[in-house]
Amino acid sequence: MSFTHKLVAEVLERAGGKNPRQNGVRDNYASDGVLIKTSRNYSEKTNTPEHLTREDHLFDFMDEISKAIRGVQFAYRYAYERWVYMPDEPYPMGYIGYGDYRTNQVFAGSNRMAADKFAVFSRKIENVRYGDYSDQRHMRMSKNLEIATRNAKKFLSNYSPIEMAEVDTANVRSGINEALSDLSRKAREDAQNIGLPNADRDEERGTLLNELRHLLDTGYEFVDVGYSAKLRTMFESMKEFDAHNGQVNMHFVRGYEKLGKQSFDVVPVDAVNSYNCKVQQEITRYTDDLPEDIMGKVAALCLMPDNSYVSGVGYRVNESMFYVVR
Repeated sequence: MSFTHKLVAEVLERAGGKNPRQNGVRDNYASDGVLIKTSRNYSEKTNTPEHLTREDHLFDFMDEISKAIRGVQFAYRYAYERWVYMPDEPYPMGYIGYGDYRTNQVFAGSNRMAADKFAVFSRKIENVRYGDYSDQRHMRMSKNLEIATRNAKKFLSNYSPIEMAEVDTANVRSGINEALSDLSRKAREDAQNIGLPNADRDEERGTLLNELRHLLDTGYEFVDVGYSAKLRTMFESMKEFDAHNGQVNMHFVRGYEKLGKQSFDVVPVDAVNSYNCKVQQEITRYTDDLPEDIMGKVAALCLMPDNSYVSGVGYRVNESMFYVVR
């Protein structure tokens, strides 16, 4: 099953400051009032009853959801769609819409409105009648506003810390493997500098490397005065590669403010660099008492850009979510 997770920050940036209580597609109208393009490729004019009816239905849906889910907010997605999210949460709950979401039939003319429905999109929905890569795979649709509101209340929810920990594991794995590839390349290049190609391979770290290490450790003076420095560089590169060439276990850490105090949710993640990565089903919560080792690595990652990995330290998702090596 395929599902693309969005950050609230991304959603708000894409919304571009559009008021969710206004239909943002007005910006997409040409000077003659004809709609250029919307999410469902409608071609109405701004003042058509059809357009205004869809807008009214969408706003009615938003009003009912606001009553059902206290504190919820909306952000513009497309013409008749809105993201649904809670302030201070990193991910939207999902999105809602009003329109014809079927993929196998298109109504013509005025009959098209007969196919319009209220829709709820959520990671918690799996509609097997649709393909993995369609939005409809994760939708519940209904002509009835009351039923649609119940669907919203049932399926729209904030991500748990365990769900958050699962979202970026593939990106973390890519970051780790890329860093490991750089270390391997460095070890190879340093080995080539002493005339030993491919010395990062286990089968080629035999008698010759042992003898060279022994000569270096005993203070042997090589004819080439710079050779000993090259050897030391090579052995350091190999040591660093070996130190990172194994299973990488991490803690997922999310920081947030609660009741005026800095709080953290920590979830163990095993073998992050493997396709068999396992997010543990346990959450430890800290308030102003995050363990020093974790805090130190989080502090270091705070200096890095988003979506970056530092060997032996961890991966930064954004300013509030991290994976730190344990």
